[in-house]
Amino acid sequence: MDTPTSSQRPYVFIEGSDGNLWLRFFDGANWQWDSQGTPPGVGLGGVVRVLTVMDTNKAPQRPYVFVKGTDGNLWLNWRS
Repeated sequence: MDTPTSSQRPYVFIEGSDGNLWLRFFDGANWQWDSQGTPPGVGLGGVVRVLTVMDTNKAPQRPYVFVKGTDGNLWLNWRS
């Protein structure tokens, strides 16, 4: 949800063959691809998990993506 009153829309996150985290989303008219990159100096370790978060009770839902980095750390990417 881009605003508290807007419709929900799907977001799909995958690891691309280039090693980057990619986002596929519908902008209301067309499907778009957006590279989210990788953590600084770290590759993706393969596991991708997503949940939506509302920062306040009136805020829009935003996807938070958790990935395991090749450094063994858990990394967070979010879409604002």
